[in-house]
Amino acid sequence: MYIPYTYDPTKSASNLQKHHISFSSAFKALKDPDRITYYDEKHSGYNKYGVFEKRWIAIGKVDSAGRKVLFVSYCVRDGEIRIVSARKASKRMKRLYEGGG
Repeated sequence: MYIPYTYDPTKSASNLQKHHISFSSAFKALKDPDRITYYDEKHSGYNKYGVFEKRWIAIGKVDSAGRKVLFVSYCVRDGEIRIVSARKASKRMKRLYEGGG
């Protein structure tokens, strides 16, 4: 199944420099069938264009071994997933993903 996604190239380069995670790698976490997704009420709201955006958080793996788990923030804009940021999942988030609470 094809899922369209997009991102700001400048933001992607900044994220890669800061967190060492590319947005193309982050998109793999969004395709993980076992990912955990939840609504990010704290960061949802009006964007710089005055449009209300719902933000979502996903915790998912990017490799088949499940060793690399990412925390990805995104929204859906114009029918496409727009990645906002991505970083390595914390130990707590990884435990949550693995079912250990």
